[in-house]
Amino acid sequence: RKGGKINQDKIFLRLIPQRIDLLTKIIEAYDYLGIVSTIDSGSGLVIIRGTEDSIPEIRVILDNLPFPVEVLDGMETGLLAPLKARG
Repeated sequence: RKGGKINQDKIFLRLIPQRIDLLTKIIEAYDYLGIVSTIDSGSGLVIIRGTEDSIPEIRVILDNLPFPVEVLDGMETGLLAPLKARG
């Protein structure tokens, strides 16, 4: 979105790969506030896609999980650079 806020509808995370399935089930249990997609299962890199309205609720859930997650800036993942190059 030009002139808009970047990534207001998605969150990039890194977590222990064995916890990806549990994270997915937890997010789905909250009336599908977001959709969890695995980007790289080996490194535990995932993205949660939501809406601008659901992202704040998702962040509260992430802060209260029984296991650690690292919230990443989209640029930290190196995933947005190829998208920008495509234009």
